[in-house]
Amino acid sequence: GKRHAGIVNAVLRRLQREEAEEPTPTTLDERALALSFPAWLARQLVDTHGEAATFAMIEEQLIPAPIHLRCNTTRNAPAELLQRLREAGFDCRASDSGLPELLELRRPHCPLNDVPGFGAGSFSPQDGGAQLAAHLLQPPARPFSVIDLCAAPGGKTLHLLELYGEHIETAVAVDLHVHKIASLGKQTARLHLPAVATLAADVTKTRQLSALLAERQ
Repeated sequence: GKRHAGIVNAVLRRLQREEAEEPTPTTLDERALALSFPAWLARQLVDTHGEAATFAMIEEQLIPAPIHLRCNTTRNAPAELLQRLREAGFDCRASDSGLPELLELRRPHCPLNDVPGFGAGSFSPQDGGAQLAAHLLQPPARPFSVIDLCAAPGGKTLHLLELYGEHIETAVAVDLHVHKIASLGKQTARLHLPAVATLAADVTKTRQLSALLAERQ
């Protein structure tokens, strides 16, 4: 309450005045704890890899991972999107993974929904590993239909439509839980893609399809 505010502020001001510099960690345990890393695990890693390599690994894992973006190639080319994001002041880089639509966005200074191009459907967030699935499909030369099992939240289905939409006759996104695929309609509209049929079911039987996308859980 208000009656305690003065006491708290006084204590904080005194701590600020008397605050001493933190001592530099010197022992292995102190260095590990200063990096919020378990000291016992650091000791084991040092025994295997040596101290320099161990702390290089620890410091590396503290660096925030980049956000993976999937460029919507029906709206823009990856190089075009990369240039626009860089011009807008974002640290965005092409990936060396070999996935052509994958861009890496590092430490964005705003929510992803506010990144230029998101609302216009220029890109979607999707892990690089998940982006590999659509490229492994190797669709037939003729028009085909596809069903995506365990589809939620729909990234792979949308990627298929971005890559092969003009050749896909029917796309069905299936998941056990209807709420997990409820947003697919909004996503196809944002990305300017054809509508996707959604089905909440435990699929054990399907009609004949040209391609099947499933995910192990």
